[in-house]
Amino acid sequence: MPDAQNLLNSSRFRQASQSRIIETLACFRNMSVREWLPDEEYTRTGRFLDSHGNSLRKFSDLLNFLRKEEILKVLASSGPCHCLDGWTYFSRSLSSLLIGDSHLARHLAYYAQLRAALSLLSCNGIGIFNGINFAANENGEIIHIGERREDRQGPGTHQAVWEALRLWSELPNFTDQFLEDINFHGKTLKSILDEVFPGSSGAPLVSKVIGEWGIDLEKFSQDHDARNISSYAPHAFNTVRSNLLDRWKLVHSIWTGLDPYSVGSDNLDQCLLRCFLGYISENLNDIYEYEENNMEATRTRIRDYYSTKFPRMDDEEDFPIIELARNEAGDVHAMICRALVLLRLATGVVHSSFLEAGFDPVKGDLQGLFDTFAIDRGLWTGNQEHEDLVDLWDDVSAALDWLQDCIEKGLDSQYNFIKFMSDQNYSGDLYLYLSQAERACIWGLGLKE
Repeated sequence: MPDAQNLLNSSRFRQASQSRIIETLACFRNMSVREWLPDEEYTRTGRFLDSHGNSLRKFSDLLNFLRKEEILKVLASSGPCHCLDGWTYFSRSLSSLLIGDSHLARHLAYYAQLRAALSLLSCNGIGIFNGINFAANENGEIIHIGERREDRQGPGTHQAVWEALRLWSELPNFTDQFLEDINFHGKTLKSILDEVFPGSSGAPLVSKVIGEWGIDLEKFSQDHDARNISSYAPHAFNTVRSNLLDRWKLVHSIWTGLDPYSVGSDNLDQCLLRCFLGYISENLNDIYEYEENNMEATRTRIRDYYSTKFPRMDDEEDFPIIELARNEAGDVHAMICRALVLLRLATGVVHSSFLEAGFDPVKGDLQGLFDTFAIDRGLWTGNQEHEDLVDLWDDVSAALDWLQDCIEKGLDSQYNFIKFMSDQNYSGDLYLYLSQAERACIWGLGLKE
C-alpha cells in the first residue's frame, strides 16, 4: 500500500478548475497544432515536466522554471494528446491480441487506461507529471496538490493517477461537470439523469463506475509486481489465457460497438447509457437510501425512458463489452474492455472541451489536429481532403465481414487466421484495419453528437 504521506491533498485538489484550460484551448483555435506548444517551449517544459533524473524534480522549483502560461499550455494540450495517444495504445493492444501476443495486449491495454485517465484529469486542470502533481485553479494559479512538502518529490505517475481519478470521481464539482461533458445521442448524461432521477446527485454514480472501470489502475498503482508480469518479466513460454475464438469475437464486438452508423443495442454508447441507468436502478437503496415507494417509481421511469428511446427486441443479447469489463483485474479481455470504456469517456470530455473553447469540428476546426495524427498513422494521405470522417468505417466494415467469416468457419490456428485475412482480394491487410482504433477517436472528436 502507498505511504499515507504520498497521497494527494483533497482540499487543494478540489480547487482545480476547467475554466483556464478551456480559455487556453480557445487560444489554440486559430493556430496550427505545431504552434500549440512550439518546439522550443516543448523542450523547455519537457526538461522539467517530462525528464527523468533531472535535478529539477520538485514542485517548489516549478514556478521558478516555467511561467504559468507555459504550464497552462501544457495542461490544455495534454488533454487531447493523451486521448489520441490512449487510442493508439488501445489500437496496438488490439493488434497484439490479433497476432496472439496476449501479454503485450495486456500491457498496452493498461497504458491505454492510464492515458485515458491522464486525458480526463488534464481537461479538468489537474497535472500529473512523474512526481510533480499540481492543479490550475480558476484564477490560473498553479497549486501544489501533493500531501508531502513542496520541496519533496510526490507520488509517481501510476499511483498519483489512480489517487487523482478516485478523488475526482468523489467530488461533486468535478462529477457534475463530467455529467455535462458526456453526451449520448445528442443529450448530456446530466440531462438524462435529471429526467429519470430528478433532484439527485450524480456523484455516487460516477464514483461507482470509475471504481469498477478503473480497477486495473487501482490494482497496478499499488502492486508493481502484478503490472510488471506483462511489462518486464520473461513470458514467451508463459502465455496469458486467451482463447483464439474468444479473441476474434471480442475484436468483432468492439468494432461493432464503434460503428459510427450504428444506433442499435450493440452500439457502445447505447450500452454505456443502459449501464449508467442500470447502476442507478440497482443501487437506489445502498447508495441513495431511497424508500421503497420512491425506488419503484424511479425504476419505472428508467425502464420507460430506455424502452422509449432505445427499443430492443426480446431476443437480443446484451452487448458483451460491458459484461466483460466487470471481470477481475488483470484479465486481458476485461482490461481491453475497460480501456475502451475509459477512452470513450475521455474522448467525450475532450470533445466537450473543444466545443466549449469555440472549436467547430463540422467546420473543420480540428482538421489540422486530425491531419497531424492520421497521416502519421496512415489513415489518409497528406494531399487528401477528408471531409466525411465516417468514410473511415469502410475498410473496417470489410474487415469485419471477413472476421465474421473466420468465426463461422471455425479456423483453428493463428496461422490460418492471418493467412485467411491476408489472402482476400482486398486492397490492404484486413487484420491491420481491425487494429486501427484511432479511427474511433477521430469519430468521437469530429462528428456531431
